[in-house]
Amino acid sequence: MLPKGTIGLTDPEYYQKRLAQAYTKADEILPLLNLAYCAGIVDGEGSIFILRRKTKKGNDYFVPLLAVGMTDKSPLDILNTMLVGKIEPLARPEKTQKGTTRKPAWRFYSRGEGLIITLQRLLPYLILKKSQAELAIEFYSLPRWSRDKNVTARKSEICNKMKELNK
Repeated sequence: MLPKGTIGLTDPEYYQKRLAQAYTKADEILPLLNLAYCAGIVDGEGSIFILRRKTKKGNDYFVPLLAVGMTDKSPLDILNTMLVGKIEPLARPEKTQKGTTRKPAWRFYSRGEGLIITLQRLLPYLILKKSQAELAIEFYSLPRWSRDKNVTARKSEICNKMKELNK
């Protein structure tokens, strides 16, 4: 038990008074809290990665992505409201191998310029996925098609670092 008169985050009344003093309007803090909440979802349930694709001619190209999959759609609706992306249902068998029924699942995903906007909004609040977010932003800042060996080498280095971070 805490000593009598202890103040700070453990004392709800003190915390509410400080919050009221610092933010006289709820609309000033709510977007920040929502972004912090979104970052928590991404840190806990999300993946930031670079997907390798091939063109029709067989050339490799890379797509940075953010994906969050869940069986409860309501947190994904908040992500979709606060960030730039889309929600899609996950196609998966209704029954497991044991014959039990699965819950429906959804995925929020973001890519392209929307991904960069999303990651820049979340970056101040991310903890676990901060390095991946920074790498994805840097990757997207490099020219998409380049024959410059330095650019190609940096892209490859970023992809390798991302793989290591996502193990």
